[in-house]
Amino acid sequence: MKKEKKVSKAMKYAEIAQIFNTLDRYRVFLGEAGERRVLKCDHDNRTYKLAKFSVISDEIYMLALQHGDDYALIARDADEVARCWIKLATPIDTPKEIAFKNDPDYAMQRLNFDRETGISLADLPYTRSIIDRMNDVDAFCSFIGSLWYDDSHRHQFIWFYGPGRDGKSTLTAALHEIFGGAAVSVNVPESDGSARFWNTHIENKRIAIFDDAENTKFTSSGKFKALTGDKYMMIEHKGQKPYQVRNNCKFLFVSNNAPSLKTDIADFRRMIICEISPPVSPWREMGAEFERGVRAESGDFFNYCLDTYERLCPDHDRIPVSKDQAQIQQEAADSTEADFQCLLETQFRLSPSGRCAATKFTEKCRLFKLKPKDVADWLKKRHGLSMVRKHGNGEAHYYSGIVALESGQIVG
Repeated sequence: MKKEKKVSKAMKYAEIAQIFNTLDRYRVFLGEAGERRVLKCDHDNRTYKLAKFSVISDEIYMLALQHGDDYALIARDADEVARCWIKLATPIDTPKEIAFKNDPDYAMQRLNFDRETGISLADLPYTRSIIDRMNDVDAFCSFIGSLWYDDSHRHQFIWFYGPGRDGKSTLTAALHEIFGGAAVSVNVPESDGSARFWNTHIENKRIAIFDDAENTKFTSSGKFKALTGDKYMMIEHKGQKPYQVRNNCKFLFVSNNAPSLKTDIADFRRMIICEISPPVSPWREMGAEFERGVRAESGDFFNYCLDTYERLCPDHDRIPVSKDQAQIQQEAADSTEADFQCLLETQFRLSPSGRCAATKFTEKCRLFKLKPKDVADWLKKRHGLSMVRKHGNGEAHYYSGIVALESGQIVG
């Protein structure tokens, strides 16, 4: 009797990969650096989500078991079949991030409502009772509406604050209702070690919400400025090779505290401060029924925000802010930099023809436990001093435009 020919490893790999392909569960697209990335399909909702390599390998392993002993694989073989399938799959176009309910295209996130125009605040009684207590409502709503457009201006972010029990959490819960998986709650990275992997939280997200933001200085950090300014960001999962993706995420900070803001044109241009006051009758008690009302209005609220954004930013430029925003920002900066102002008022005087020894300047800054460089930067930005160390007689260094005081008297 002729012995039946065994299936070769190459044939086994090819056949299993072909069977896996016909299941139509996954797609491949090319990342920013040309790397192949895998999406899992949800055909019922016409959505994709990023798939881990280990999940694909496990599915291939189980699929092979179903086709008899000749096709059984060990884990290493399943990994190899998965790699082969990913290399040979025909890439699709990069999918859109968000789609409305009846949009026929697949997307990473599908809204549960369709686009409607002409929504007014009168149609949103629950939501209106919150946003009517905010400053710069048009800027806030434009920011929410901008999340629909990939090419909207990315540098601006919202600092949303109030005393508590004022509707902030209810409104941000509505944002999660609107965007679903495209929204994520995050915390400020606590250390350089955690910051290394922090970007994984916002990969493929459209809005990151910092709930109960207590670290008011994070928005001035280099880490955050890169997140709002750089077009691309590095993603590093533990134990895996880092890769680069386009950064389309925008940021909303929710806090009981006013922001920490420096006197810096760049910081002023980036932050939109929205303060909310406590509720008044008949909306003073915001219980479960009120929260359900806000959630029920979430689709109409987003359409209202889209109308506002399209009216104010037809070319996707910076979101315009109210005339009061500059004063609000400066008041926040004054509060943040109160120690600098106190130092200046008690230890120095501004004088166009005056000078202050660099050693005396450093001594007084350290007396107030302030870094001389930070004080010098503040004097430069707030009062226009050059703060360049100059050589005086005997090689002593000094700063011009400022003089030091001792017991209220000017000292050399």
